[in-house]
Amino acid sequence: MNNPMNIIVLIILCCSLIYAQEYLGEIQGQVVDIITGKPIPGAFVEIRKLDLQTTCDSGGNFEFKKIPLGGYNLYINSDMYKPVIITDVVVESGRTVQRLFKLEELKLGYIRDIVTPSAFTKPEDNSTSVTLINQEEVRRSPGTMEDAQRVVQNLPGVSAPADGHNDLIVRGGSPAENLTILDYIEVPNINHFTTQINGGGAINMLNTDAIREVRFLTGAFPAIYGDRLSSVLDIDLREGNKQKMGGYGELGVAGVGGLFEGPIKENKMSYLVSFRKSFLELVREGLDITAVPEYTNALVKGVYDINSNNKIGIIGFGGIDRIDVPADTVIAEDILNKGKHYVTGAYWKNIWRKGGYSVISVSRVYDYYYSDMIKAATGKRTFFNESDEGYNGIRYETSMDLSNKFSLGSALEGKNVFFNHHFWAEEDTTEWGNSRDETDIEKNISSFKGAASIQLVSRLSRRLTTITGLRGDYFSFTKKSAISPRVGTTYKILENFSVNGGYGIFQQAPPYVWMTGNPENTKLPYMRCDHYVAGVDYFPVASLKISIEGYLKKYGKLPVAEETPWQVLTNGGIDDPFVFDRIIPEGTASSRGIEFFAQKKLFENYYFIASYTLSKSRFKGLDGIERPGVFDFGNMINLVLGWKPFRWLETSTKWRYNGGGVYTPFDEEASRRAGTARYDTTRILKEKYPPYHRLDIRADFRKSFSGFNFITFIDCWNVYDRKNVFMYYWSEEKNKSIEMYQFARFIYGGIGIEF
Repeated sequence: MNNPMNIIVLIILCCSLIYAQEYLGEIQGQVVDIITGKPIPGAFVEIRKLDLQTTCDSGGNFEFKKIPLGGYNLYINSDMYKPVIITDVVVESGRTVQRLFKLEELKLGYIRDIVTPSAFTKPEDNSTSVTLINQEEVRRSPGTMEDAQRVVQNLPGVSAPADGHNDLIVRGGSPAENLTILDYIEVPNINHFTTQINGGGAINMLNTDAIREVRFLTGAFPAIYGDRLSSVLDIDLREGNKQKMGGYGELGVAGVGGLFEGPIKENKMSYLVSFRKSFLELVREGLDITAVPEYTNALVKGVYDINSNNKIGIIGFGGIDRIDVPADTVIAEDILNKGKHYVTGAYWKNIWRKGGYSVISVSRVYDYYYSDMIKAATGKRTFFNESDEGYNGIRYETSMDLSNKFSLGSALEGKNVFFNHHFWAEEDTTEWGNSRDETDIEKNISSFKGAASIQLVSRLSRRLTTITGLRGDYFSFTKKSAISPRVGTTYKILENFSVNGGYGIFQQAPPYVWMTGNPENTKLPYMRCDHYVAGVDYFPVASLKISIEGYLKKYGKLPVAEETPWQVLTNGGIDDPFVFDRIIPEGTASSRGIEFFAQKKLFENYYFIASYTLSKSRFKGLDGIERPGVFDFGNMINLVLGWKPFRWLETSTKWRYNGGGVYTPFDEEASRRAGTARYDTTRILKEKYPPYHRLDIRADFRKSFSGFNFITFIDCWNVYDRKNVFMYYWSEEKNKSIEMYQFARFIYGGIGIEF
């Protein structure tokens, strides 16, 4: 019983035997237009399970009081709006559920009675490849640590490169190709222990209870989003309770955290504060690690409703992290990594009286990276990096209805970007056998990035909608610009069956570290990717969505290091962002695939997600030889099944499979002679890792008291302890190749209190 994990498991098992008494809670909500956010007065809301109905007031607000605890589906109807069913509205003792509900306006002669309610919504400015995920779906997903990015890895076309990271590999793209938006603010990264160019990391900094909704777009996305090639993760944070104080505290093997919220001025102003502090040394043994990650993060959001049409919000978000990695039989260096990341911003949203809105936002984003590597055998430094990057930005976004047939959206943004880099690397011979001189680079750059976009939504008939857009980007440091047209269409064959298509040009400035790593890289052009997407959506019943989608991505102007002409840098993996060679922007690539996706919302007492992707990605460097992508997994399967037999118990399980990525093997003889790794340049990306598969199981237990709730959970990763190969590493101590594995069986859990 000395192991803290045993204590947590015992608490969880005890709680599962306690039957909840009958307490009551309440629901407060606001119904708004999905595009403008304008309140919808008179909307009719009902909980059919309890035979309760109500109508929204002039501000679109409603409430249900004295509701028995449990999960409910809300049915919402309004004249000239598509009826919806909102799932996962969970009522708990002592807490007021506050939710924002969005309805899509019906236009061009729709008759509301023939439009059946659905638990799925899709904004009309997205024709293809969009998925909406609510807070509950993030929280209960097994094997994800309640991390929104790991939940997104369950979707079709998305692969997870490593158990220890939440990087997103979307339709063959690199982890550096994904855009993250947090309440109108572009954020380079929302994770701890990240690398300098990727959008992922080991641990997400966002408290799940602070998330309202996640919108994930993977193909031919709108012109409002730019400077990324593959996907968009658009996260809306929820607002604090404007009527009473509440909160949540959690203690688990991963650390301690909490969230507090309440009114500053009743019904007008609110605050929400969350934090988390690690003590991962408690799971050192289960994770089979010698290094203990340390991290702290916090989030603050304040909102002021000036009136029903004007809102001001402020955001502060950030974290610090540190990890000391001692040398062992695999890693020859003692490594110290530190990071610091923060975002501050404010926005003003104005809803126009005649069908439209505008949002103006200002922000500051800052990221600090520090790495120091010392050779254990000699005590000599081999690598050093101290960098900070960020921007001060302003953005103006607007959308308006020109008529019943046309809507026009636009955005204008400007950023004062800065990147200050100090890199040092010893004279060495690389793993490819190339000699490298001692490198000492120190650059302090301040520059400007600007962008403008415009998009027209055309409702050509009751069944046919098209989206046309144009985006322009400019980067003063490279003196390069990019023009990106986009188009999409949706045709409804039936009210529950549609055919969708999209095309777009997407362009992205190269990462800053590539441009400062060599003086000849300062004029690199925007990387380019053309998206071609087509598919169908089918909703056989209100709670079930089935989609099939095919895609083709064609890349150009990809960077290739001159000394390794066979290697396209965006195809290099997830770990090393540093390039000190001259870069030639002449790499090309293609990625194609077909995806199947089925999602059943929690409508009765179960839900599921099933996704299958068959894909193929190929890259071509300066040598003209086409090679597979590092993450060319071929077949990818994700199956998630959840069951909620009682209000106090919920279980879920996930099984993931992929066909195994490709890698370049070592030249064993050359490596032994050198005493360090040397790749076999005659077999570049010609070997394949064994297939990857893993089973995860999670269980959540709740016990309600008067005014608060006691929550426990237990999550087991890799239940059958599959030895999935992560990579092959050359051990300088043993002078041979060693297999490094992904996570072994790992059990973690936690306890929490809601009030």
